[in-house]
Amino acid sequence: MLRLASLALLLCFACGGTNESSFSHKLSEDCLTDGACSATSAWVYIPAGSFEMGAPESEEGFEPDEEPLHPVTLTRSFVATKVEISQSEWQRVMDNQPSFFTDCGGACPVENVSLWEAMAYCNVRSKAEGLESCYELSACQGSPGDGFECQSAVFTGLDCQGYRLPTEAEWEYMARAGSADPRYDILDAIAWCNGKGGQKTQVEAQLSPNEYGLYDIYGNVREWVFDFHFATFYGTSPDTDPTGPDSGFLRLSRGGSWNTPEIQCRAAARSPLSPTNRLTDLGFRIVRTSP
Repeated sequence: MLRLASLALLLCFACGGTNESSFSHKLSEDCLTDGACSATSAWVYIPAGSFEMGAPESEEGFEPDEEPLHPVTLTRSFVATKVEISQSEWQRVMDNQPSFFTDCGGACPVENVSLWEAMAYCNVRSKAEGLESCYELSACQGSPGDGFECQSAVFTGLDCQGYRLPTEAEWEYMARAGSADPRYDILDAIAWCNGKGGQKTQVEAQLSPNEYGLYDIYGNVREWVFDFHFATFYGTSPDTDPTGPDSGFLRLSRGGSWNTPEIQCRAAARSPLSPTNRLTDLGFRIVRTSP
């Protein structure tokens, strides 16, 4: 078994492809601190704020684990990648390619990665850029992209300055982008869902972004978030900076995919999965807390 610290050092310094200069989309400090992201930046700035999380029973597709509709405040601004982590970005950082749809190309989202592998990507990329790691992974075996699994993960907290997965609340907040509707536009205009375009992933950023400038927040691939899933957690969830239950068996993905019904491609829909799941419609995007 490998501890992540040893694994990350091997990946960062032995593979020869993860030094700081190799990142074509390194985050600028202006974008990180005051939202001055350029039009060509791979990142968008998400300001702190409040929203209504979850769904009312009257919403089409409503599931019991989406209630109650409740107020949430996020006190920290953060930045998020405009698109899901692509096959080329995974290759750049991890020096391998786990995706099933490799014929889709480097501009398509990476998929077929577990939650553990998504967290490992965040840690390895953080180390390569001289940032702190946001996850302490323990009792790990295998290597990211090739059967990597861990027994547990400790999140160092929302003030961590490295790369990480969004919390479930952060994901829904940035997906809604100020809208209280199930989606920010007509589904066909914004999402590859329910086999649209064929039974496969698509090149990213072809459809319309939301008000924050995020592409494919619905559809293409489902996105891992950090939180454990607990069906009745919303009833007792803190209303400020929630990070989910303290423990559980299942984790969460959000946003729906090319392979899910249209009803799952909406802001409140929650998709619980085992953290070991590797699926051809499952990927992730990353965030970083503003200082």
